[in-house]
Amino acid sequence: MFLALAAYENKIASLFESSNNFVIIPAPSYNIQNSRRVRIENNSTNILLQLLKENQVGILICGAISRCVRRLLEAQGIKVIPW
Repeated sequence: MFLALAAYENKIASLFESSNNFVIIPAPSYNIQNSRRVRIENNSTNILLQLLKENQVGILICGAISRCVRRLLEAQGIKVIPW
């Protein structure tokens, strides 16, 4: 399982749907030195969900996220932690 940070450039994206990359960190060690970036080419909800599932993400840390998208992610087993 992996943790994903929804990012815009080199910062946590203030809005999940505006992310342009995910920083993928292996769990449970959460060692940032073993992280990798996954570029987001298309911000459609289906593509974002597909990228998270392909990268075996179980936890997502993000900025604001719409209730509908959050429910969709959680229905797929992804724990969402917005700030």
